[in-house]
Amino acid sequence: MTKHIEETISTLKFATRMMKVKNEASVNIMVDPTLAIKRFEKEIRDLKQELAMHDTLANRGRVNYDTYSPDEIKKVKTLTQQYLIGEIEEIEQMDSLRMIREIFSQIRVEFRQTSQQIDSIKR
Repeated sequence: MTKHIEETISTLKFATRMMKVKNEASVNIMVDPTLAIKRFEKEIRDLKQELAMHDTLANRGRVNYDTYSPDEIKKVKTLTQQYLIGEIEEIEQMDSLRMIREIFSQIRVEFRQTSQQIDSIKR
C-alpha cells in the first residue's frame, strides 16, 4: 500500500487542480458564405447611407464614397501631375479620404515611373 502512496497523492493533487478549471460549451454556428456576403453588403449600404446623412447634417454636401471611375482617376492624375511639376500650389479639391488616397496612389505611380526613367538613363 505504501509503495503507491506517492502516485495516489499526485493523482489527488491533479484532480484538485482540475476541479478548479472552468469551461463553457458553445455551439459552433455554421454560416453560409453567400448569406454572409449579402449581409455584409447590406451593412455596407446602410453605413454609406448613414455616412451620407452625417455629411448632410455637417453641411459637407454629398460626398461620394464609391471607387473612382476611370474618368475620375484621370482627373486626379492630371491634378497630381500639375501639383508635382509646380503648375498649381495646392490641390484644393480634397473633399474626402478617398480622394487623398487616390492622390497618394497617383504620386506613387509618378514616383515609380520617374525612378524607372532615371534607372534607364543611368544604364
